[in-house]
Amino acid sequence: MRTFDPDISESDKKENFQKAINHCERASYDILDAQILFYVDICKIFREDYKLIVISNIIHDFLEDCRKIEDIMELLKNTRDKKTYSQQIEKSLEEISTISKKWEIAREELNKTLNDAINKNWQSFIITVRNVIGLFGTGIAFGMVIWKFCFK
Repeated sequence: MRTFDPDISESDKKENFQKAINHCERASYDILDAQILFYVDICKIFREDYKLIVISNIIHDFLEDCRKIEDIMELLKNTRDKKTYSQQIEKSLEEISTISKKWEIAREELNKTLNDAINKNWQSFIITVRNVIGLFGTGIAFGMVIWKFCFK
């Protein structure tokens, strides 16, 4: 607003106007950063949700996607030149949003695979418990037979 104040010199108006432009540019970089970090968090949650199964069986380029996300995170950490950064990060934002959408679409199939894995784990657990109980029972029966023959 100070740019439009009639009591300020022309050079001060230009300086204030340039400061306002710089502020807007910094705000736009911050918005891009926030959007990238939002998608990174979504991808982290996704990876955590399906850590018990092999995701690459459903999303064949999953490891490549993960590498791209790591590269984007490095870009966020290491870029200092905001002009160049803006062009790179806009491309990265498009890339990570595409990855996120692709992963969300795969959730239905991954949930089926995850449920199958959980069911198999429960079945294995129940069979193991049954076998342990069976072995314990067999051991007791065998012990009783030996006791009966040895101490009769």
